[in-house]
Amino acid sequence: MPVRRRSVEKRRLERGEGPTRQVFEAELSGKKLVTRWGQHGGQLRVAEKVLASATDAQAAFNAALLARMTKGFEEPKGRPASVGLKGVSARNEALEEAIDAEPEGQESYVVYGDWLQSMSDPRGELIAVQLGLARDPDNEALLDAEAALFKKFRGELLGPLEKVATRRLYNSYARAFEWYGGFIRKASLHESRTPLAETLELLLGHPSGRFVQELDLAGMQIEQALATLGAAPRRTLRRLRIAFHGYTTARANLSGAFLSALPRLELWDVGIMNVVFAPGVYPNVRELSLTLHGDAPFASLSKITFPDVRALRYVDWQEGGAKNDGWTEAFAAGMVPALTSLAVKVIRPTAASVSRISSTRAALAARELTLSMFANREALDALAESLPRLSALERFTLETPRPIAADARRAITNVFPSTTFEVEQA
Repeated sequence: MPVRRRSVEKRRLERGEGPTRQVFEAELSGKKLVTRWGQHGGQLRVAEKVLASATDAQAAFNAALLARMTKGFEEPKGRPASVGLKGVSARNEALEEAIDAEPEGQESYVVYGDWLQSMSDPRGELIAVQLGLARDPDNEALLDAEAALFKKFRGELLGPLEKVATRRLYNSYARAFEWYGGFIRKASLHESRTPLAETLELLLGHPSGRFVQELDLAGMQIEQALATLGAAPRRTLRRLRIAFHGYTTARANLSGAFLSALPRLELWDVGIMNVVFAPGVYPNVRELSLTLHGDAPFASLSKITFPDVRALRYVDWQEGGAKNDGWTEAFAAGMVPALTSLAVKVIRPTAASVSRISSTRAALAARELTLSMFANREALDALAESLPRLSALERFTLETPRPIAADARRAITNVFPSTTFEVEQA
């Protein structure tokens, strides 16, 4: 079995000139941080520290460098700025807090970018270029400048992330990262040769991943990856998608502990058909999307609560449209007590399955309901019979791959004329 080499990051700073100049060196390898300091040409003092995780070690590495920079240490004169810099950035916690508070704005990035440029950090220039591209995405001069920065300072801006910067997509490759204002805004991490949890740890421990807003995780190590996210959460995270990649029979066991540290999470998309949720409260999520199959997922949903969910999207892969009683239990009022919008996609609708959807407490409380299904006449008749029960409904949308008969449309409209009824062909 081949031995994987651990990447080593090094940086050297100096203060003063001539033989009396002071030297500071930092070396990072996994969880281990080694620092050396003293007078140039003399015996350097050495300190070694093993941190709890690679993320903690990266943070300590950055902090040690910034502490010396604030005392006048800088890159050795005559050495190109990119030499020896692998994913390291100067840091200013106060300016980072401002970005944390408004990650989609621009003003805080501009201030941080100016400060980074004053510290001779190439990320400062990248911030200015990418903010310009946000306003003018087709500007050729800015696109050329962005490409030049990534080429010249690849070590600083990507470092160990370079090996996962592209991902396999069927018979081609796609970029794994989308950038905004000098930092990775969206990361699509799909498990390949590198375990998913390890790849996520690299991202969260890297300066470029400080303000990630959207994560798309696919692989077999979903539980481990979420544990990694819980250990190093991002307050800026707004969208989180998780899925098994190519394994429909594998099972994931999830809990909501990590969600407590994600106060801005708007969408949690769970694309794992055989997932079991641990009993308890799952906070902060505003929008929930579920793709499920089997009795175990339904049974586990009846024992959990999403107190902040306003919109729920559910894809039903059950043969015959949720034959078991778990459907009704899963969408009991306790699971989504604040729900206002429900969207359900039924792969194989029957009269019974449509009737069951409209009798759930989630549907009874919803002001907006979207059904996506193959609109056979049996299902449409059941739908027309069900609508009068949905007294809170204000808008109903039917997504169907083929047109529906005029009399069926009239039947649905007539039984509940106060509801906005739309048919969308998909």
